[in-house]
Amino acid sequence: MANKFEHADVVGVDLVANASRPTPSNCRFEFDDINLGLSHYYNQFDLVHSRAVVNGIDDFTRYVEDIVGCLRPEGVAILVEGDWRPYREDKITPYPLAGLGGNEGSWWGRICFEAFELMKKRGSSIDGGDEVEKGLHHPLLRDNQTASYFVPLGPWAIGDTEDYTADLKKQGQLMAENAKEFTGALSHLFEDAGLQSEVVSSWLDNVNADLENDKIHQYVKYRYAWGIKKTSEVAE
Repeated sequence: MANKFEHADVVGVDLVANASRPTPSNCRFEFDDINLGLSHYYNQFDLVHSRAVVNGIDDFTRYVEDIVGCLRPEGVAILVEGDWRPYREDKITPYPLAGLGGNEGSWWGRICFEAFELMKKRGSSIDGGDEVEKGLHHPLLRDNQTASYFVPLGPWAIGDTEDYTADLKKQGQLMAENAKEFTGALSHLFEDAGLQSEVVSSWLDNVNADLENDKIHQYVKYRYAWGIKKTSEVAE
């Protein structure tokens, strides 16, 4: 964001530092747990951009209140959350979960389901992503809108043009790499929950096999919601 909008002053909030790439001069990071509240940022920002954080949020409704509170009048809130349930090529029908009977199913969907159930037991608001899809219906926001974007899980998708096909393949490859890293990191969650290492290893092997099989066509959906803070803070 800071690189693309050089005229803006950007403040990032995260739990720990990320030293994977240098921070632009117009960006600074503050290390904080947003579950403790963001009142110290209230009325300071023209834009709040929240992306893929619900698994670490313990109260999604309160989090939205904080986002709106951080905005100045006419400021814009943008929330982006992934729907990790895999979809078929029609982008409507979810894949069934693998390993629960039947001859087909998604191991990516299965391992995400198992992980998210554990996260919810630990207090995560992971289902807040579904609320994003419904829109930001907050009394201090106007012009609320939503959108969805589907990303292929693997470099299998074909577009209407060569350039679009190349773009889809790049998206799919990056998404598959991200999926492998994500599911690999989940092994610690499963171990802490007491699952047998052999079971977890089997799940991970099956996920990787699916991701490398170009005959298994899965999409991941990203949900977007945005709105503008009203000039008056009196709810209509």
